[in-house]
Amino acid sequence: MAALCAGAFFWYVSDYYRAEDVALEVMARGTGITVEGDFTILSPSAPSDTGIVFYPGAKVEAEAYLPLLDRIRQTGVTCVLVHMPFNMAIFDPGAAQDVFPLFPQIEHWYVAGHSMGGAMASDFASKHPEEVDGLILLGAYIYGDYPDEKTLTVYGSLNQSVEDHIDYTENIVEIEGGNHAQFGNYGPQKGDLPAAISAEEQQAQTVAAIEEFRPGRAEGAGLPAARPVKTDKKSVPMPLCIGTLFFFRGGKARDRKKRKPRIWFFGEKRRQQAAVSPSSFSRRRRRAASSAPPSAV
Repeated sequence: MAALCAGAFFWYVSDYYRAEDVALEVMARGTGITVEGDFTILSPSAPSDTGIVFYPGAKVEAEAYLPLLDRIRQTGVTCVLVHMPFNMAIFDPGAAQDVFPLFPQIEHWYVAGHSMGGAMASDFASKHPEEVDGLILLGAYIYGDYPDEKTLTVYGSLNQSVEDHIDYTENIVEIEGGNHAQFGNYGPQKGDLPAAISAEEQQAQTVAAIEEFRPGRAEGAGLPAARPVKTDKKSVPMPLCIGTLFFFRGGKARDRKKRKPRIWFFGEKRRQQAAVSPSSFSRRRRRAASSAPPSAV
C-alpha cells in the first residue's frame, strides 16, 4: 500500500507545467542572472537595498516566472526565484529564511508568490512579520495572521475563485481580462479561463502595481498601524489527499466581517477615480481599465 501511494505521488508531481520558450530565453540571455543552489537570482543593473523572494505556483516549473521577475528587477529590485521541492511550495514554505543571509546589503525584503506559492509566502510572512516589509500575492489571497495594509493582492478578473475568497479591502488590484495562469509563462492551465489580454500585458500591469505599492512601504509613508487578524489555522496542515495540493485554500476565511470593497481602475484609466480620493495607495481597490463590464465567472 505504501509503495502504491508513493508511486501515485511521484506520478502526480512529475506531471507539471513546463516553462515556455519565452521564459527560457530570459535565462539564456543570462545578463544579471545567476543560479545558486535552489535559487535563481535576478540582479538589477545598479546596487539595490530591496529584494523580493518569489514562490512559484503549484506544479509549475520555476523558470516560467522569469519574464515577470525580469521586469521587476528592471525597476531596481533584486529578485530571488525559489525552486521548490516537487515544484510545490507547500513542501518548503520557509525557503525565504535561507535567502536573506545571502544578501546582507538588502534592507527591505518582500515575499511574493503565485497561487499556492502565494499562500505559502503569506504563511511565511505571518510567522516572520519582523523579517519582511510586505507581502505580494498574485492569484492568491492572505493566509494566516498578516495585515492587509502591508499586502498587495493582484488577480485577473477571469479568476473569480480568488475574488470570492478575499475578505479584506486594502491594496487589491484586479486586472481586467487577466486570468490565473498568465502571471507566469507556462501555457494554458486546466480549469482556467482564456485571458482576454496577453501575458505580457498582464505582467506589465502587475509590475506597475508592485512598483507603486513598494515605495510607500520602504519609506513607511502613510502606513496605518497593523491590526491583528484572527485565523482558525495556526500552521500549514498537510492536505489529506494529493488533489487538494493544486490550490491551497488554507481552511476557513479569517474571522472578520466581509466588507464591500471600493473600486479603483488600473491600467489606461489608472488616474480615473470612482468615488475615492487618490491621496494614497492604501485603502483602495483598483480594477484594470476596460470599456466592457467585468466578465461574470
